Amino acid sequence: MCYRVRKEGHYKVGNKLTCLLEIEPGDHRLPPQQLGSVENPRRWVRCIQNGGTTVVVFRDFCDHICSDIEANPIPDTDDHRVFLWDNLRSHHAAYVNQTVTGRTGPCRFTIVPRPPYQPKYGPIEYKICDLTHEVAITPVVEYVKIRWRFQKNKDNGQIIPYKRDRARPDVCPVLAASRIILRASSLNLPPSLPLAVYSTASSPDTFSHITSSQVVNFLCRSAIATLRLKPNDKSLQRWTCHSIRVTAANLLHRAGMSDSYIQTRLRWKSNTFLMYLRNSF
Repeated sequence: MCYRVRKEGHYKVGNKLTCLLEIEPGDHRLPPQQLGSVENPRRWVRCIQNGGTTVVVFRDFCDHICSDIEANPIPDTDDHRVFLWDNLRSHHAAYVNQTVTGRTGPCRFTIVPRPPYQPKYGPIEYKICDLTHEVAITPVVEYVKIRWRFQKNKDNGQIIPYKRDRARPDVCPVLAASRIILRASSLNLPPSLPLAVYSTASSPDTFSHITSSQVVNFLCRSAIATLRLKPNDKSLQRWTCHSIRVTAANLLHRAGMSDSYIQTRLRWKSNTFLMYLRNSF
């Protein structure tokens, strides 16, 4: 959960300056020096000396942004733009919605209010919540215990402890587990359901589980971005959910871990994992 920074005097009745700010995440395909890139995103600012943001003020600001994009489009970037914002009353006004989504210009505009807890729908809000949570648990959580209800090796119910990896927070199992718990709590998940679920913008009150096809799709997209593969590369057909397990075995072997450690840590009942060490030395 994120909290606004409040300071005495900011929320008192009286004259104050309201600043409206819109910033795009930037297109990673554009060179750094070009306007609209990740390093040089476009920004729109409007300041008014008013006690708040009315529907008319917010609508005019959105119209200004859309008109600017329509008049100065970036090829292959501005075909479809998505506005992300939270649940202020002015944001939900029909006047605002019609101004953004009812345009007949060359660019298409849509709205995603209050992004759910998925990076692809609300990358900025998701990252802010992620960092806030990480800061909140930094001094207190050092390890977690995860119970594996069902496993391929039939050792169901096994409990495995995981230690905090402070050197590599991006792959820390403790931080990952705590984010899952936080997301479940934010979604008011019933205790009868597994923790690792998510909701979508179209069905915010229902829960979905991560499927193997989603994992494979994510792995393939990661491979395309990291290895600079083409989307139709035939080698992508060999990526499966099992690729994670195979890669983990190879990485541990290259790190000098013993066969018994690899077998135990990756929960193999036999030494069949040895067949996967084909490119290790």
